[in-house]
Amino acid sequence: MGSGSKLDRCTHEYMGTVEDILSHPDLRLLEGMSNHGSTDLMEHSLNVSTTSFRLCRGMGLDHRSAARAGLLHDLYMYDWRKGEGPPLHGLRHGRIALEESRKRFSLSGKEEDAILHHMWPLTPVPPTSPEGLVVCLLDKYQALREILIVEKPISEEVVGKTSGSPSPGNGNSFRNHMKDVLIIASRFKALLTG
Repeated sequence: MGSGSKLDRCTHEYMGTVEDILSHPDLRLLEGMSNHGSTDLMEHSLNVSTTSFRLCRGMGLDHRSAARAGLLHDLYMYDWRKGEGPPLHGLRHGRIALEESRKRFSLSGKEEDAILHHMWPLTPVPPTSPEGLVVCLLDKYQALREILIVEKPISEEVVGKTSGSPSPGNGNSFRNHMKDVLIIASRFKALLTG
C-alpha cells in the first residue's frame, strides 16, 4: 500500500471526524475574518485542526478530540481586529469559543478543556490533557507560521478551503512542516510522562 493510500485514508478519517462541524453554516462566518497575517480565522482553525489530528494520531492520543477542538478553538463570532467583541480578547476568547461551540455541537470533556485553555500561558490555567496541550502548542506554532511564512496553508492540502472536500496532495509539504512540531511535541510528551 503506497503512501498516497495512507494519506487518503487519513484524510477520509479526518473528514469523518469533523464533518458535522465543517457542514455547520456558522463556521463559514470565520472565512474572511482576519486573524494572523493574510490567514483568515477559518484557515487558521483548519491548520490547527489538521496538524493536531495528525500529530495526536501519530502519538497514539485521542486524535478525534484534538481535531474537533482545533477546529473550534477560535469559534467566536466577532472580528476583534475591527474593535468588535469584548476587551482583552486574548484572555477571554477561549471561554467565548467554548460557549459558542457548546451552542452548536456536542463536545467531550477533552474538547471543552482544549478549547477553554488553548491560550495558555497567556491565561493562567494550562490544558489538562495531552491532546489539549497539542492544540495549545499548535495554535501558537500555526500563528507564528501564518505571520512569518507566506505560503499555501497546510489545511488546503488536506481539506478544500470552502468546499469541505478532501484534497489528497502528496503529503510532502505536510511532512516538511511537521519536523519542528514533532521535535517540540516529543519534548512536551517527555515532560508530561516524566
